[in-house]
Amino acid sequence: MTTEWEKCLNGDLYDAHDATFKTHKAQTYTFLNAYNQTAYDSGQLATNY
Repeated sequence: MTTEWEKCLNGDLYDAHDATFKTHKAQTYTFLNAYNQTAYDSGQLATNY
């Protein structure tokens, strides 16, 4: 059986509310929040995500 993630990658119809996508969205939000709070000239990578 094909997962919703595999369906998405194949270009097939998929359930965008699947737990996989919710997890990816939460991880992305956390990373981008840390990234956006990092000063441009700080010289450090955002590692608190």
